[in-house]
Amino acid sequence: MSSHPPRQDRHRRILPTPSEEPPLTTRTSASSSELPTTRRPPRRQAPAACQECRKQKTKCSAHRPQCLRCQRLSKECVYDTAQLETPRQSLRRKHGELELRNSNLEHLFGFLRDAPEADVAGVLRRLREGADLDTLGAHIRDGDLLLQMAVRPDLVYTYTFPYAKHMPAALAQDASIPYTKSLLYQNTVGLLARPQDARLGDQDWHRVYRIPFHAVELVDRRVETIRGSTWTSIAVADSVVRRLMGVYFILQHPFYTFFDKDIFLEDLVSERHRFCSPLLFNAVMAEACHGYSAISDRYRFWDPQKLTYQFLAEARRLWEIEMQSGEDTITTVQAAMIMCAGYSTTGLDQLGTEYLRQGARMAERLQICGSLDHVRNPLRRRVYGMTAWALFGYQGMFAFHMWQPPVLTTPPAVPLADIKAYNGEYGEIWVRYPSAQMPTSVQSGETFIIFSQLRIIMAQIADLAARKRAQGTKLTADDAAVFRTRLVAWFNSLPAFLSPDYIALPAHLKIHMQYHNVMLSLFDSFADQGSGSPVAAYREICAHSRQCLDVLVRLYYLRHGFESWNDSLPTWLLYLAQLCIRDLARADDPLADEATVSTLMLCAKGLQDQGRSLYIARVFFHILRREMPPAVAEVLDRDVTDMADERSNTGTGAHHLRASWPVQTISISDEPDRLLERLSLEDRRTEEPEDQSEAAATSSDYESTMELGSEPSVGFASRDVRWTCEGIY
Repeated sequence: MSSHPPRQDRHRRILPTPSEEPPLTTRTSASSSELPTTRRPPRRQAPAACQECRKQKTKCSAHRPQCLRCQRLSKECVYDTAQLETPRQSLRRKHGELELRNSNLEHLFGFLRDAPEADVAGVLRRLREGADLDTLGAHIRDGDLLLQMAVRPDLVYTYTFPYAKHMPAALAQDASIPYTKSLLYQNTVGLLARPQDARLGDQDWHRVYRIPFHAVELVDRRVETIRGSTWTSIAVADSVVRRLMGVYFILQHPFYTFFDKDIFLEDLVSERHRFCSPLLFNAVMAEACHGYSAISDRYRFWDPQKLTYQFLAEARRLWEIEMQSGEDTITTVQAAMIMCAGYSTTGLDQLGTEYLRQGARMAERLQICGSLDHVRNPLRRRVYGMTAWALFGYQGMFAFHMWQPPVLTTPPAVPLADIKAYNGEYGEIWVRYPSAQMPTSVQSGETFIIFSQLRIIMAQIADLAARKRAQGTKLTADDAAVFRTRLVAWFNSLPAFLSPDYIALPAHLKIHMQYHNVMLSLFDSFADQGSGSPVAAYREICAHSRQCLDVLVRLYYLRHGFESWNDSLPTWLLYLAQLCIRDLARADDPLADEATVSTLMLCAKGLQDQGRSLYIARVFFHILRREMPPAVAEVLDRDVTDMADERSNTGTGAHHLRASWPVQTISISDEPDRLLERLSLEDRRTEEPEDQSEAAATSSDYESTMELGSEPSVGFASRDVRWTCEGIY
């Protein structure tokens, strides 16, 4: 053995480049793990080439502002797309911009045609001064209210009644009505008598009582980063998507809280699919279109050119895919509630009911109404618990108004959050009033708790009434008294900001409208049964709730108006109007009762205004008008509304409905009417000869446009829903 050390190689060993691949697992074979492999990183493909490179059909480096080839050849480098934008994304963006521009042009044309001469002159002056189309469109859409606030932000805007210009004395002087002593009353009715006091105070909270809620803006930075193309195939600009999202959370979410806003937005902007999905996103967008004033004739849900139709068709297509996949998800349950609400406001509540039932069955399979002990993730447990309460509350309220048995009869096992120790479990909405220094909380989480408590009682009333109708009996006075005790206890436990003294926001007012609507529905039938002390007590209950509902509707109108989208408001407007018509029918001279006539006129105006957003409100309006005494209808046509003659020769337009709404039933103890179903059959028989060719053409157009989203086959007769509605109004 040699004692010399081994001779080292004089050449340095060349090793391969270290691999960027992850470490080899134990499953890798020995031969493949002896030496690391060298792999060239994949070439990055440019999202879009410049015009010059596309013209020459050469590869483009996509450098901005000038690609390498154009820089080397000193060529002009022009791109059709924004940075990091693909040609398809660019096409979608440009399509959305053109759609918005076309909408602005439609608004401008309609304004120049229909607006008063003075307003037209002002817009023409702005146009000649160089104002662009977007600025003019925003000015026309938002109206004089926001312009007035921008110019003179210290002034308060108050609407005026359409018939009698003041609150009826019988209401204003009744000390038993708690709302006549409220801050909202002082800042609406009080300002009608003292216009010199119509100035904003120094505190931001003054604006809650003196500025309409539809003038606010949503405060949430996440909304400004939403990219709609990630979630929908509809070509729409991101700016429109963000505006629609703001409309939804301001006008719809505080009353119909179907999901946790904060968790939904977190996943939406992060492009995660845990608590946001394309189906849920498109359902939200379809609903929000009803409140987006840039869409002209947005009640025309059957028009393929409207965003409402396009988003709804996409949601229906995605729903069918979800049903075929057999996978149950919490976002599909949430979307089912939104689609039910949407179909109900388009006169297709029979179709919406099936979505709601399937959503409830899916919720049962997910076991979200149980103890949730099987859910380990705290975030998922929070979402499941809130969705369970949203579903139970909504279907209970829906059953109450439709006079149907509820789908779910047992409240969720997970208790509601304690409102006295509320810690943001259900999210929050922040808005900013014009010229306000700080954002204002809508207190949507606490409102959700209060609504849920009330809707438990409504679900139980609907359940008992349905079971008794099935047995051939009715609710008794004792049943009504038991429910009244619970309702009064709930009412007396309302937190301070929801008490009659301090309510101001639309959702808060609707809590009280709902309460008095339920009370009237319970006792109205008992108030007409002969005489005696019990009947007198029932009449007193009904009279009080009737007066309170009247005052609430008037306060709502004076502060917030009826123009902005509110798909629950037509229900109470029609209900109150039916009470007025019943009273006027008993009078020898209907016009002599000025207070009742003024309430009826206000309800009719509300239905007309809501009819710009909601098709069902237009149907309600025509039903209401045809039931009015002739003298009252004449005053309505002359002084109040402008929608009475739109369909005067063809009935109500109800032949396109698939609705079970009991529009004439006042008491839940009575058998629900089927007026809409009868009108639908009558109108179809009346209009079929003259509309046959038009309906066939429109049906053909509808079938051709359904490529956007096919008719869902989800276990119910959706083929019966014929959207042949062109030319209804």
